[in-house]
Amino acid sequence: MDNKNTDNLTEEQTELLRRNLAVSEDILKKTEYIRKYIKWQKIWGIINILIIVIPLTIGVIYLPPLFRDYLNQITSLSK
Repeated sequence: MDNKNTDNLTEEQTELLRRNLAVSEDILKKTEYIRKYIKWQKIWGIINILIIVIPLTIGVIYLPPLFRDYLNQITSLSK
């Protein structure tokens, strides 16, 4: 009788281990998808920031001399 309980227990354990393995593999697939999604969100976030910062930086560098030249032309015309 003991041998039958032991066999039954090991069969249950084996089945539980198989189900646990299947669930773990499913969780692994989902976490890989989430990890890739987060990576792409970070990349797009950096690109969006660069899309805003680069034109502003270029504007700060190039626009003041253009405004000075424009203002000088206007003041010379008004004299």
